[in-house]
Amino acid sequence: YSQARAALAKSLVKAADKQSLDSQGAYTLLHWSLSLVPQLEGKAQSNQVLAASQCLAVIARSAERRADKKSTERQLHTASKAFAKMLGAVPAAAPAYMESLLSADAVVGSGAATKVVISFLKECGVLADYKEQLASLYCSRVLCSKKPQPMRDYACFDPFLAALTEAELSLLVSPTIPKAIKRGPDVVAAPLVRLAGTLTCELGAVAREILMPFVVEHVKEGKPERCQVASEIVSCLARSHDPELVSFILQSLVEALGSAGLPEQKLALISMLGPLASTEADLSSQAPQAVGTLVPLMQAEKTPFLKVAFLDAIGAWLARCPEMPKPFVVSFGKVLTNAKGEAVRRGMLSAALAGMESDELVQQGIGLVAPALDTLKACAAKQKAEATTRARE
Repeated sequence: YSQARAALAKSLVKAADKQSLDSQGAYTLLHWSLSLVPQLEGKAQSNQVLAASQCLAVIARSAERRADKKSTERQLHTASKAFAKMLGAVPAAAPAYMESLLSADAVVGSGAATKVVISFLKECGVLADYKEQLASLYCSRVLCSKKPQPMRDYACFDPFLAALTEAELSLLVSPTIPKAIKRGPDVVAAPLVRLAGTLTCELGAVAREILMPFVVEHVKEGKPERCQVASEIVSCLARSHDPELVSFILQSLVEALGSAGLPEQKLALISMLGPLASTEADLSSQAPQAVGTLVPLMQAEKTPFLKVAFLDAIGAWLARCPEMPKPFVVSFGKVLTNAKGEAVRRGMLSAALAGMESDELVQQGIGLVAPALDTLKACAAKQKAEATTRARE
């Protein structure tokens, strides 16, 4: 029996390594390997764990490529649960996998398995033992990569990143980010978005000293793909519970607007201002200041679509104000009266309506009714005059 078991184990390892292996074959092999792992020891057991991880990699790649994503994702979910169950039943399996993952000469080809193993270590409360080594691996394989990588190759580090404290982030990962940005900003862009979206700790100095300078620099040329990356990073930073950090981000964007030359660059920066107001942080002090900062910028802007973008952002911040900011009240009637184009008037009215979602501002907004009604009357008179002119023609 022992000879047959050893022969089966070797054949499974060879089969898992074949390039021609498809997802269904990998799914079958995976369950054979997982059934065999508890019956093996030492090197044979380690090899079988790695064979199972290779099968999981094939299933994961198939789930990414195939049109019928629902069935393949269900298959991947089932396979991942089976792999995690094996880790719980075989105490030596996770350490064996981590030893192979962290060794310099090892090739572990399954981001899916890596994610399962790191999640398992986190649940067991022993991930701290591997944090320094995982940080080194993450920095070398992801941040310092010379070419863009598939998401699966860095998404597997999500459980590790989510477990980092602010101090660990600053010590283990942050020093590598500026070097990676300097080497290839477009290569590191997607991993930085993933990093900012996955971290659960406050980003603090990392946001101030690294991520926001990257955001400002990344939108300078106004390229849509770069602006999208910058916007996604700011949206992730907006989850902060630190009102001072949110205020800093707002000020950084406002300062960048002062030196922005291209309309595309300006629009990208303005579009990031509104999502900042969605933070769960207490903005009772910062929101009125933000409105007071943005209203003059909106009034000074001559381009209508940029003016409307400013008004969208002002509406988002207005809804977070404990009372109606005076700069908005003063500008409301002026914009409605002097705006060139209906889009700007609609933008101003929409901003006011966004503020009315706050119970505190409804009563205070009574002063906005008169200019709003005057605008409606003027618009109605204009439409009537235009209709009369067309009828005469």
